Amino acid sequence: MLSPYGPHGVRTDGSVLCPGVLHGVVSLRLYHQQNQDRTWSEAVSDCAALNLTLASIRTSDQNSAARPDSGKVWTGLSRVWDWTGAGPAEPISANEEWFEQWAPDEPRDKKNCTALRTSDGLWVSKDCTETLRASCYRESDQTHWILDQSMEWKQARSQCKANFTNLSSVLNQNQTQDILQALQTLDQAGEEVWIGLYLRWLWVDGSWVRWSGWDQDPLDSDKGCMVLDHSGKWDQEKCEQRCPFICHQVSEEVEGVCSDWSSPEAPEVKRPLRSPEAPE
Repeated sequence: MLSPYGPHGVRTDGSVLCPGVLHGVVSLRLYHQQNQDRTWSEAVSDCAALNLTLASIRTSDQNSAARPDSGKVWTGLSRVWDWTGAGPAEPISANEEWFEQWAPDEPRDKKNCTALRTSDGLWVSKDCTETLRASCYRESDQTHWILDQSMEWKQARSQCKANFTNLSSVLNQNQTQDILQALQTLDQAGEEVWIGLYLRWLWVDGSWVRWSGWDQDPLDSDKGCMVLDHSGKWDQEKCEQRCPFICHQVSEEVEGVCSDWSSPEAPEVKRPLRSPEAPE
């Protein structure tokens, strides 16, 4: 039987898709470009109204299939505050809201890591290269421990993972009090300690970035959303800018279609409510 798909995943009826072989079957991802100019948040809503998702991209083949003929389009990638490994990155249930307790005027621009202020338990954004002590969480007995030495955020995370479970997540007020109590037993009130909240790039469907098309490292912190241009390159843009956008849908898995594709797609993994450490 002839495949209904031509080169680069272009279907003979004109729709664009990107297949990937998954355990002997094919998962078809169809991309739908919308030419209305929208902010990033409006693009998320417009895709949802069509029962689609603002596009996520897992492979170079998908990147080629999704790129516009000209200009640039919004995709579903944006910078969000996320916990590193030891807690949920989304509400546990529909009735439970995301917990946060930022100090006034926080978070600040170009400060991508978070410390807990021990004087009042509020969060402050910090440069990740600052040196602070850190609060670690041990899952086996659900306790929080304070590291003896000051270090950068990444070093603190490594130390917490090596000796405990991870940097502490603060998902409710009780966990704030647990960390403050651990500090008081060490007579260390009045300082700031690293916790596991940091700013990272995530797809709008909650999945991690496992392949990227950045032309250069995305370091411009006031541009928190990603656009895909006609050459297939990724770039940062302010989320309030207005651009066309591209949505995607994943079709039912179909056996025996596009079997000659040489670049299998890795299975899509959404963040579990309590997740292992996400890849950088």
